[in-house]
Amino acid sequence: MDTIALQYLSYGMYIIGAKSGERLNGQLSHRVFQTANTSPTVAASINRKNLTHQFIKESGQFTVSVLEQGISMRLLNKFGFKSGRNIDKFANLDYKLSSNGIPYLASHCLAYIGARVVQEIEVDDDFTLFIGSVIEAERIKEGIPMPFSFKYLTRRDKAAAAIINNREAPGNFEGEVPESNQDKYECVVCGFVYDPSEGDPEYGVPRGTPFKELPADWTCPLCDEGREVFRRLTGENKPAEYKEYRNDQIVVHWRPELCSHSAKCINLVPRVFDMSRRPWVDINASPPEDIIKAIDRCPSGALKYSLPFGSKVDPELAKGVGSLHYNEEHSAEVRVRIVPNGPLLIEGPVTIEQIDGQLLEQGGRFALCRCGLTNCHPFCNNNHTRLGWRVDQAKTLGR
Repeated sequence: MDTIALQYLSYGMYIIGAKSGERLNGQLSHRVFQTANTSPTVAASINRKNLTHQFIKESGQFTVSVLEQGISMRLLNKFGFKSGRNIDKFANLDYKLSSNGIPYLASHCLAYIGARVVQEIEVDDDFTLFIGSVIEAERIKEGIPMPFSFKYLTRRDKAAAAIINNREAPGNFEGEVPESNQDKYECVVCGFVYDPSEGDPEYGVPRGTPFKELPADWTCPLCDEGREVFRRLTGENKPAEYKEYRNDQIVVHWRPELCSHSAKCINLVPRVFDMSRRPWVDINASPPEDIIKAIDRCPSGALKYSLPFGSKVDPELAKGVGSLHYNEEHSAEVRVRIVPNGPLLIEGPVTIEQIDGQLLEQGGRFALCRCGLTNCHPFCNNNHTRLGWRVDQAKTLGR
């Protein structure tokens, strides 16, 4: 049985709040759902090893904070991978207490629900299903709820394994090239690149801050690992501008600088695309037809495919927008699509030129930055999500 199939069920992401005496705690969860409407009840499945489970058992109450899309990965990691036995999870956060004194998030939250436990079901050796009667509920703001992310759940475990197994050699900044305040550093776990010219405003790190001057408690904005897993990008260890992965059925072409980090490829075929693995692409893990379908949905055009001589893949299937030769074989009109709080998706064929008229890129699809926060202009690298950029849609439409 392939249990990964269960990860394709649609979930949301929530913070479960609990209290024992004067102590507050909470945890990240995607196992929350409504069980009845006439007499509103909700259910939350909690691991019995968690402190939150202990607090709910003692108080018989819990809250559910409905998270908004685009919430900081640091906040998710705090509630998802830190233990309340070691830290105060609500410290320095904007939170409130329900009428019964149970904490819930007051920001980054669309709504909260307060519930009193009416039934407990031991689901297996690990989890208890708490069914709670809703005693209060309030909408806090309008927005889009944060969806469950398979990529998020797998990142941390595989990140730890990557370090333990020494797949990369983190923390080694020695080399023939002298260290500079302008040097970029790459997280060997998730691939995030710290650029001093960008800094990390979300963490209070201003632009122009060299890596060596980052606060001691600074962590990777994507995977929350510490500075020790970063390596300096100079000379031989700089990411290649073009990478190729091939077997006798398909060739996958990757241009890292074009990638907008939307994670569509990872969500569609996680066995093939896995940022915690080196190399991150394993084209033998799924049928070439599945890889083609996934690359055809790549919004930035960073991934392309082609068929090697002798491939048994139907050539008609390999003529989508993700084809390496799409520009040569199509003369369709260009379409520009505005992604809410995101990039401009340009679907082609498209030619992008520099100010002096020199060719920059050609392809069938690109994601262009419109927030100005990218560090690889003019292409989007998903910094708008990481930094919480929002746009007034009415102004965008000129109304």
